[in-house]
Amino acid sequence: MKNIFYYGFSKKETNDRFDIYYDKDAKLQYFNNLLSFNQNISTEELIKIEKEYVQRLEKNNQLNSLLTFPFNIPIDPNIYRVLSENGYDIQVQEVYSVKPEVFLTMNKVIREDISISFVNNKTLTEAGKYGYEIALPFGINYANFKQNNFIPKQFLDERTEIIIAKFNDKIIGILYLHETDDYIELDGFNVNEKYQHQKVGTSMQIFAMQYAMRKNGKEVFLISDSEDTPRIMYKKQGYILQGFYYYAQKNLT
Repeated sequence: MKNIFYYGFSKKETNDRFDIYYDKDAKLQYFNNLLSFNQNISTEELIKIEKEYVQRLEKNNQLNSLLTFPFNIPIDPNIYRVLSENGYDIQVQEVYSVKPEVFLTMNKVIREDISISFVNNKTLTEAGKYGYEIALPFGINYANFKQNNFIPKQFLDERTEIIIAKFNDKIIGILYLHETDDYIELDGFNVNEKYQHQKVGTSMQIFAMQYAMRKNGKEVFLISDSEDTPRIMYKKQGYILQGFYYYAQKNLT
């Protein structure tokens, strides 16, 4: 399985057992600062590596610790226990993919009363405000980060497009599209709760799939929590489960 994970502007350090991604400007963004194991390790190794990693994070005033584990390998029960005892929340994420032509064949209904477009210079401020609103339940600092740092940097990233859906000239949905030479990842999918289950999300994905078709039909990936309801919808839309990985996260404050 190729590495489909997008780490934004994070820098990377690597060795034979794990990779470390870090972005000093994105302390509030879990997946911009993480340690990713690329092979199985013993419980003793985990304890040593995690301790040194947390010390590094605290020295740099990082706010969160995030660990990810090898693709399609269940986490060792002893490692699960040790992490839980040390305050980590452990979850599973699933990776799905679909060929854009398959999605477009299976999903033809589109909302004609909403407008879907890529964010541009004229709509960037509005997109930032929407990002602030949906992030606010997680704290004002995180909301400010989304509006003033994350979204502007995503807009400037040549590998990323930001898709917005508007109804009555007001943003009701947002979706990030990250592109590499081989594939496209959909990320940060959000539709205003008032407009969910009304084909808004499907219409946004159709827009993204049409873009993928213009890019030589690149395969499209997305990641979903294994317990989230949307993953059921993704399967109905034509996505195929490619695998899973465990991750563990905790707040250091």
